Amino acid sequence: MKKLIAVLLAALMCASILMACGGSGNTDSTAAPSQESQQGSQEEQTKDAEGHDADWPAETYKAVFILYVPQDGWAGTERVKSYIKELTKKDLNIECEIVPMTFATYNAQIPMMLSAKEQIDVLSVSNARLQYEQGYIVNLMDYLPQIDGALEIIGKEEVMGTVGDDNLLLTLPWQLERTHRYGMAMRTDILEEVGYDPEAINDAGVDVAYDKATEIFAKVKEAHPEMTIMGGPNNSPPPNNTQHTDPMGNNYGVLDNYGAELTVVNYFESDYWYMSIDYMKKWYDAGYIQQDISVSSDSYESLVKAGNTFGGCCPMKPDSYAEKRDQCNYDMTIFYFREDLMTAYNTLGTGYTVSGTAKDKVQAARLLNYVFTSRDFEDAINWGEPGVDWVESPDNANTAMYPEGIEVSNSQWHNSYGWAYPNERIAHVWIGNDPEMYTRIYVEAEKESHRTKAWGFLYDNTNVQDIISALDNIVSEYQYQIASGSVDVVAKSQEFNDRMYKSGLQDIMDDKQKQLDDWAAKKGLK
Repeated sequence: MKKLIAVLLAALMCASILMACGGSGNTDSTAAPSQESQQGSQEEQTKDAEGHDADWPAETYKAVFILYVPQDGWAGTERVKSYIKELTKKDLNIECEIVPMTFATYNAQIPMMLSAKEQIDVLSVSNARLQYEQGYIVNLMDYLPQIDGALEIIGKEEVMGTVGDDNLLLTLPWQLERTHRYGMAMRTDILEEVGYDPEAINDAGVDVAYDKATEIFAKVKEAHPEMTIMGGPNNSPPPNNTQHTDPMGNNYGVLDNYGAELTVVNYFESDYWYMSIDYMKKWYDAGYIQQDISVSSDSYESLVKAGNTFGGCCPMKPDSYAEKRDQCNYDMTIFYFREDLMTAYNTLGTGYTVSGTAKDKVQAARLLNYVFTSRDFEDAINWGEPGVDWVESPDNANTAMYPEGIEVSNSQWHNSYGWAYPNERIAHVWIGNDPEMYTRIYVEAEKESHRTKAWGFLYDNTNVQDIISALDNIVSEYQYQIASGSVDVVAKSQEFNDRMYKSGLQDIMDDKQKQLDDWAAKKGLK
């Protein structure tokens, strides 16, 4: 589920930026700074007597915001939607209609909606340049006054630093964790049942992680032959993980080994790819892997929650243990396959933006700004209506919790999906996490992470769009099959790579390498 993920991710977020995000939990991020402030944004300095910005609409604008959700059918959906409409009307004179969609629904519906020119105002995209060329999204450079507050929070210098000679700014990046460690969430109760100490399960390190996982899977299967050991959507198995590489915009030519060297290589011929598909083949043949995982769109969290799956894989972050417990309804232990890596923002690839089908793009840009700067909005899309679906903890004003009488089983809205939302760093932290998750824990993890040598490099894929489209089709035909372990992985990988090279993979790799070499020369890097 998290590989929209795959997807799905401002220099390193430092403490000063996080404090500006309202990280202490005691500051309303939507409040305008003092009029005496000499550093206020252009928008804040042009408020009228009633506190309205210059673009406040004369009549209430009705907007559409596409919202990722982990599951359909929350009982409180209509109530939460009404609350959000009132919230945005009060703050923007915009009635924001949220349209909840799972990733599977999004992938099926959004292309058709955009093609049919149905109104969408703000949404998240994963191939922004192509969608811009198709007219589905706008160039945010045309709406800088409207998004100034979001730029300040995200980090204006790095975001604007990605604007090249073509003057394109296509997305604002998710304000999620900046570092990931790919791993597997495993049910803690079953781990303990088969003799493992969850606190010590990662002590041996990632170099032996696959052997350790094989050992664990065998014991769990023996104890629970009826249970699927690893389940999830088709993009979740370990071979599909590229978190240890810098993809520089796409996986067609990457910097391997945590971006340590500036040499572009084919991930699908790398040692890690062949090692991981070999393990997947062994695990699939042993009956550990969900048998239809190559075509599945079911999240492993929902499968675990149903009680018949031991765990699943995705990129992990410092608070994943609490997030997975929330989503799976079991205590979960995170087992790591790789170490952390940080790559720079790519605002021409993935993130939130204004749709080309918005009826009033200025108002849509105001809404885009709001979803990055409003703590109330972020809390609402994630935790629901305050006082009904969640309350502040009496022990810490930065922590959210269920109200008395509400729990996982009878909650009417509780997504715990902040990583997929515009700016989880300004939201309340759910109880069970460190209240300083965003202000301290994330920052410490980012400082300790590997950091790609190509930090700040932005690949311009304008000249290879046709090749990328052709390769995307080949990947959809081969990658998930191979990564599931359900086929002859070596023979299929050879066929897969042959097809990609014939369709221009080397041309993209050469183009990336040339642009990277030119960039490195200007930076004085070797």
